[in-house]
Amino acid sequence: MTPPPPREPPGAPGPGHAPPAHARRRWWTSSAGLSALAALGAAALVLSVFLATRGGSGGTGAPEGSPSPTRPRVVLQPAQVAGQDAFTAGTAGDPPPADAPAPTLAPEPAGAYGAPSVSGGTRALYGGTKGRASCDVAEQTRYLTEDPGRAAAFARVAVIDTDGIGRYLKSLTPALLRADTRVTDHGYADGSATSFAAVLEAGTAVLVDERGVPRVRCAGGNPLSAPEAAEGAGHSGQPWPGFRASEVVAVRPAPKAHRSFVLYDADRDELFRRPVGTRGAEDTWVE
Repeated sequence: MTPPPPREPPGAPGPGHAPPAHARRRWWTSSAGLSALAALGAAALVLSVFLATRGGSGGTGAPEGSPSPTRPRVVLQPAQVAGQDAFTAGTAGDPPPADAPAPTLAPEPAGAYGAPSVSGGTRALYGGTKGRASCDVAEQTRYLTEDPGRAAAFARVAVIDTDGIGRYLKSLTPALLRADTRVTDHGYADGSATSFAAVLEAGTAVLVDERGVPRVRCAGGNPLSAPEAAEGAGHSGQPWPGFRASEVVAVRPAPKAHRSFVLYDADRDELFRRPVGTRGAEDTWVE
């Protein structure tokens, strides 16, 4: 005889029927269900503490413009501060006068630069003091070359050979930013280069390449590269007086290499010309 089919236990649902409500609730009162509920509660507690301490969604006390845990951040870098994970000691010179005027610019849309962009060859985009460099290139070279690890990390970011660091730095021109400027900054930590989006304050001493792009931040020796678009990014760090996110610019390469740059001397309220790769000795006033 063929054995009869097994009988469904009392109250079991038939085909195509959901279990009754009391059966569905029974799982939550089982030992496995209680363990899962406890785990979920612990996870929720950890998340709420994280959000509260980071000032993210649901937290209080976060400064206006700060990124949430899911938003990218742009680090604000004051002109005279080395900043996080500095490559070297500072080699920047004296800052410009506090009341130095901002340049008159007509930036183009952000495109790939993460902020409205201006050509690196723009007249008076940068400032400085006639006859005096705003960055000690020789000292910068010494700091880097005496530490093989830092030298190698710097060279990788700059896409140069390690033994070519001195030549590379000598090819750059010292100048001062005249507008708050978006860049990708590179620090040094745990034997390698870090990378983070940053805004450099107007007045920051930098070394620019022959197409007018900032390549080194003198205050901390960090190599710089073009900014990346970061839609909806918040900022971290204390904004300086007069900082407005809407007025930050990015520098795009000039269409061709320059032989000199026209810089603004805030002390004299005049323009002067600085040949590329020179330190001030060859500066001349612009008539």
